[in-house]
Parts: sequence; structure tokens; C-alpha cells
Amino acid sequence: MVALVSIALVGFIAQLVDGSLGMGYGVTSTSLLLTVGLFLETSGAIIILTPVLMPAAEAFGFDPVHFGVVIVFGLVIGLATPPVGLCLLSAAASATSRSNSCRARCCLFWR
Repeated sequence: MVALVSIALVGFIAQLVDGSLGMGYGVTSTSLLLTVGLFLETSGAIIILTPVLMPAAEAFGFDPVHFGVVIVFGLVIGLATPPVGLCLLSAAASATSRSNSCRARCCLFWR
């Protein structure tokens, strides 16, 4: 079942981008990971998305270790940003500070 989804994903991405297939897949999967990271915890997202994304990444020629690092960092960046921002809420709670002041100090563009 996962293989069929991966093959369908490779075909969809190949139709989506005409020129450089690997670059298009990298951008598409990274944007998907950032979006999923906004709303879902990292460990759950890894368990759900890795069996679907990894075979397609290997078909496009990505190194599995490199793509694993991209998955983790994409989800962690998504986890630290609003609307949920679980990492920022945890940092604000441990610092006994408001989450808005923690956001303002962590990222300058949220001011």
C-alpha cells in the first residue's frame, strides 16, 4: 500500500514540475513538512510521513540520511512557529514568562 502511494506521489510530483524533478520534490516535501509541523507533533509526523516520502525521495536520488535530516529539521521549525508553537509555549512556561514576550525575543519578525 505504501509503495502504491509512493509511486503515485512520484508521478504527481513529476507532472507538477517539468524541469528539475529532484529540486521540485525537495521544495514540495519541505513545504509539506513545515505545514504539517505547524499542527502535528514531530514524532507522530515522522511516523506518518516517512514511509510515504522516503521511497519517493530515493526514487529522485536523495540520500536517505540527508532526507531524514531534512524531515526532522522541517518538522522542528514548524513546531517552533505559531499557531501552535509548542516549543515556544514550553520555553515560556519554563522561564515563567508570557509566550508573547518569548516569541518577541526568539524571532525578531514576530514583533
